[in-house]
This record gives sequence, C-alpha cells and structure tokens, in this order.
Amino acid sequence: PDEAFITRGVMAGTMKPGPIPADRLKRLHEYKHVSEMESWLDNVVMTPFWNWATLQMPEWLAPNLITMLGNSMNLVASGLVMWHCPGLDCIESQAPAWLFFCVP
Repeated sequence: PDEAFITRGVMAGTMKPGPIPADRLKRLHEYKHVSEMESWLDNVVMTPFWNWATLQMPEWLAPNLITMLGNSMNLVASGLVMWHCPGLDCIESQAPAWLFFCVP
C-alpha cells in the first residue's frame, strides 16, 4: 500500500510499469507547483479578485465542484444562445435583450 506505481508513459513505451524508485518518490513528495505572474493585470486585478472570491466560498466546497459549476453556467449560456439564435444570427432572429447579458 505504500508503493506508488507509474501509470503515465507506459503505453508510449517510455517507462516500464512498476513501483516508483524511492529517490523519485521523495522528489514527488517535495514537488510544489509555482505559477508565474508576469503581467501587471495579474498583480493588480486578478490576484486580489481571486483572493476575495475564494473567501466567499464555503470551505467544504471542493475546487472541482466550483469548476464544474462554472462550466455548467457556460453550457447553459451556450444552450440559450443556440435556442434563441439557431443560426447564430441573433440580430435577424430577434433574440431577447437579456440573452446578451448571459453570454460574456
């Protein structure tokens, strides 16, 4: 149960299946993701906004669920556009004005 197994790259033939060697397993446990923030927009606008947004979410809410909710809102918005503008000619099909507020 303490052994980790290699699963990636086996099908491509680049790795052999089996337990991960101890030195690589240690490096895997020490890994820490570091994202780069290169633009001024990241530092001035986006980071403060996302810090605020994460504080608004309950702690029991999983990050994957937040992503799924966001994606489902995009699907609903896309479905509304396809329903009201089947040929994507929203001006000719007289789409309701509220529809344009649903789609970013």
